[in-house]
Order: sequence, then C-alpha cells, then structure tokens
Amino acid sequence: MNTKVQGIRFMPAIIAIAAVGHGVIGCSPAHAQVIDAHEHSSALDNSLIKAVINSDIGEKKVTPIAFPFYSPTLEGAIGLGALTTFSTQEGNENLPRSTAQFTGMYSTLDAFALGSRIDSFWNNDNLRAFTIAAYSELPDNYAGVGWDNGNLIERGPNTTLFDGTAFRINQRVMYRLGRSKWFAGLNYDLFYQDAQNVAPLMATDPDFLRYGSRYHDSGFGFILSRDTRDVTLDAREGSLFEIRSTHNRDWLGSDFEWDVYDFDIRHYRPFLRDGSTLAFLFQGRISSGDVPWASHTSVGSSRDLRGYHLGQYRDQVGVWGVVEYRHRFRLKGKKQSTVEIDPKNPAKNPLPGRQFSKGSMVTWVGLGYIGEDLGDLGGHPLPNAGLGYRFEIQDRRNIRADYGFGRDGESGFYLSFNQAF
Repeated sequence: MNTKVQGIRFMPAIIAIAAVGHGVIGCSPAHAQVIDAHEHSSALDNSLIKAVINSDIGEKKVTPIAFPFYSPTLEGAIGLGALTTFSTQEGNENLPRSTAQFTGMYSTLDAFALGSRIDSFWNNDNLRAFTIAAYSELPDNYAGVGWDNGNLIERGPNTTLFDGTAFRINQRVMYRLGRSKWFAGLNYDLFYQDAQNVAPLMATDPDFLRYGSRYHDSGFGFILSRDTRDVTLDAREGSLFEIRSTHNRDWLGSDFEWDVYDFDIRHYRPFLRDGSTLAFLFQGRISSGDVPWASHTSVGSSRDLRGYHLGQYRDQVGVWGVVEYRHRFRLKGKKQSTVEIDPKNPAKNPLPGRQFSKGSMVTWVGLGYIGEDLGDLGGHPLPNAGLGYRFEIQDRRNIRADYGFGRDGESGFYLSFNQAF
C-alpha cells in the first residue's frame, strides 16, 4: 500500500499542525478511542482484553490495554490503546476532567490504524477544544452511493474490496456564551482518501470514476451547542443539542466544493431505579454539492447504528435514532465498587451500602434511513438492536464491548473506550 499522503495544501497543513499541536500539548492531557482510530477496524469478530492497568501520574490517570482479535477482512490482529484523564487546572474540582484516548491496530495483512481523540476543558469550562486525528491503511469496501447499491451488491474481492489509505483531522473549539449552557465555536475538518487495488465492479462505479481514487476534503464551519449533561462522556442526566456546518472549498485546499450540516440531539434520564439510565440519541447529516464517493453520509460506526458495515449504506442525507438502556450492577460490599457523592445535592447521594460494581450492561434499539434528500428517507428502514458490556476503568470512563445486529443478517462487534454516545 502507498503510505504517502500527497497534495495536502499549505493552509490546511498549517491547521493540521495546529490540531496535532493541541494533541501534543494534551498528550499527558488527551482523549481517543480504542479501535475507533478508523471505524472499519471496530467491526471485530473476536476479542480479548489482555491487560487493564491503572496508574496515577500526579493528577493524571493512565489506563493502557492490549488485545488480539480476528476479522475476515483483517484476519489476525493486535489492538493497543490507552485512556488518560487529566485536569487543565489542578485543584479546580468544578472543572470537568479532560480525556485523551489513543489507539492502534496492526494485522497479519500489514494493515494498520492509528488514532487519537482529545476532549479538553479550559478556563473554568468556558472554553472547550475537541480534537480527532486518525491515519489508516486498511482493506475496505465500497458498494456505491444509494440504497439500492448498498442493499444489492455483496461485499467481495470482485465487487467492493479495495486497499484504502485514509487520514483525518477534525478540530472543534467552542466558547461559552455568558453564563449560560450555550456554546458557539468553529469546526475544521481535513480528510484524505486514496483507494488502490480496486475491485473490478467498484472500478466501473460512476461516482468513483467522477471523483477519482484520490482526493482531499478541507472545510471550515460553525458550531452552536447547548449542553446540560452531568458528565460529557458518561452522561446519566441532562441533554445535548448541537448543530455543525462544514463548508469544503478549494481555497482551503479541498479538491471539491460541497457542504454538510450535522445535528446531534441527546437526552439522559434515570430510569426504573438508582444506577440505571435511559439514553436517547437522534442524529442526522445533510450534504449537498460535489460530495466525493467516500465522504457521503453513512451508518455503521461504533457511535450510531452498531451492527452495519460502515459505508455499506451511504448517500447524501441520513437520519438515525437510538434508545439505549444502561444498567449498573449493585454491590453491597466494597470490592470493585464506587460510591457517588454529590456535596451540592445530598438528597441524591446513595444510601450507605448502595454501591455499584464497575461492570454494567446495556441494550439498545435503533432505526435509521439514508436517501438522496430529505424527501427520499422514508422508503428503506435500517433497523438496529444490540447488547453491550461496560467496565469502568476510571471514574465515569469505560471500556465497552458491543454486539449489534442490522437487517439482512448484518452484525458487528465493537470494542472501544467510553459510551457510544
């Protein structure tokens, strides 16, 4: 596979360096996902956590993990990851802890993926900076744009398979509006895609022929968000409402000019008993203009409709919703338990002995649609359901394993850090 990322133009390169710089600054402070370095490597068939080790470095907490896994596409592989939490202002207990997660994967096919994700909180949570960076060289599949292609074309070496090199940096910076729960900010996204050893059927696809095997996206946009969640990565109460835009333009280094609008709505509430949460997710993505073949809206990541192969169904527009029940197990002893104390809300504190295990279970149902436009969404549903396990490796930070099911026998196994949403 070609390891060179060519043609990243001057201005995007400067922004990319700035984003990586933020990651380096936060590298004792940073946030990433285990196999989400590239979402395709999240769809595993078998995995086993070999080591979970916590260590404190001053105010920082580091948890590394390592695990082997197997998938038909990647064959045998080893995954590595580390979760770090830290405070940007030591001693400020009211400031949310920032999180950094780093991941890597290498398979017997010489495929590999590297990724990091950093969620950092600054200046008494008046400033938030979120960074995602990923690079991968992996076998991938492309069935074409539109429902019919995704539904009728079977994955295989003669139809959809190609060797893909991909690189992404996404940087979001938001500032609190006054003393409210509202934030406003800027969004930058840089994406590079290179397809090699393309399957014969894929080589005849009209969208692939139009946009070519190699291209860059580079776009700026705006963010407006209202966030009342108690903990951003493991919310049990509160809501999130967020809209984002990204405008890819040639003067930013993009090979094609197109726009995308994302909306993200989440709500969390206690359910049935202490220690149980009902979580709601409703998301959508609307793109328009000259959208390249690998940049269309798709489902199947470890953070939306878990169970579909990522990119099997892709089109201009997509919407999906998920309802997830999260159940923490009670323990009366002190072994592997956590006691949650909120000095500001003593009425909500647990009764003596009402403690919870580090392990918990989740189950979810979901439904999604893709189409050429909003009027084309109703015809072809993408149902989804699944089960998952969480293990709390740090306070309100988890390793998660999910197994999801889609239509027509689609399924997938996902291993990552933190909740899906």
